[in-house]
Amino acid sequence: PFTINFKTENIGGFENRITHATLNINDQRLDFIGLHVLSPRTSERLMIHNQQLAATGRYILSTSIPEGTPLIVAGDMNSAVWRPTFSDFMKTVGVSPTSSLLSLPLTWPSWLPYPLQIAIDQILVSPHLCHTDLKRAAYSGSDHFPVYVDLHGC
Repeated sequence: PFTINFKTENIGGFENRITHATLNINDQRLDFIGLHVLSPRTSERLMIHNQQLAATGRYILSTSIPEGTPLIVAGDMNSAVWRPTFSDFMKTVGVSPTSSLLSLPLTWPSWLPYPLQIAIDQILVSPHLCHTDLKRAAYSGSDHFPVYVDLHGC
């Protein structure tokens, strides 16, 4: 049996919408948080970006996700994983990147040649999920390349 419940929340100001889906697959719960964080192009937007990450972290910690439940946090983070605020967010929530720093796929902007792109689209997972390295999928018409990863329980 498979069930899914989801809700969309507006948190952290500046239309920071996240989608929280709870899946139940053969009596195993899995939580998924999808988000799009504001791009930090100016100092004001950077402040909002950091506030959105902090608010998302607080939201995840305040939900009723039971300890030990696998968690996926994915989306356009508009941030490299090595930025201090993003590292703090991952530590707070208890997730890590699905790719090593040396193999992060470059995803934005899709219209620039590959070496000029940056890795700002992420799939982060809790330690309860094992995975292959994050991969970049074929161009799909967006200004971002899509990413994917194969996941399974550890």
